[in-house]
Amino acid sequence: MALTPASIETDQYGIPRMRHLIPEGEHGNARISHLELSEEQASSGNLRVRINRHPWFMEVDPGIYVRLHVDGGLMMSDTQMERRTNLDIIKRAHGDVLIGGLGIGMLPAALLLVDRSPERSVRSVTVIEQSADVIALVEPHVRNQRLTVIEADVFTWKPERGRRFDVIYMDIWPDIGTDNLDDIARLHRRFSPYLNRENPRAIMTSLLVDYLRQQRGRR
Repeated sequence: MALTPASIETDQYGIPRMRHLIPEGEHGNARISHLELSEEQASSGNLRVRINRHPWFMEVDPGIYVRLHVDGGLMMSDTQMERRTNLDIIKRAHGDVLIGGLGIGMLPAALLLVDRSPERSVRSVTVIEQSADVIALVEPHVRNQRLTVIEADVFTWKPERGRRFDVIYMDIWPDIGTDNLDDIARLHRRFSPYLNRENPRAIMTSLLVDYLRQQRGRR
């Protein structure tokens, strides 16, 4: 059955519940698993370590979560932490969007498979993902005529000449930490020429930068 906005179940943020989109499976060194947590299990610190990229951020609610492991390490899950830290870019995204990192496909799904207001309309989403195994597991389940997934290293890939994006967003790291700031600065320099400067609403950011901004706003 073809996916339509009416057939997509979303959470309170308007983000798709990925357990309904991404099935369990393995391909090469990548694995998708679902984990169901009872109320008692959700309060366990050990389980937070297993399901969150940074478990100190917030509690995990009971429910069924999708996890992506690559080479045995947790790359992404769709806990409340993941949803809230991506919520700002989901709200602000518009036009032509470039994303570094496919993960479990939550961000493309939120941008393309859910109804959005006209001012936040997304024309296209281009995702750069270096793992062919992750692409094989995830892309078929979020496939959309406006979505292009490219197997490439975001540190070496270049868009075609003249290509510009209204939103550039990087989320390629398995955790959130200031050790990644050098990589973020490098990517900012690399992709700055491809930001649509004619658009006053153009955005270039990353999950870590947005998270640090949110933390400063709470002080």
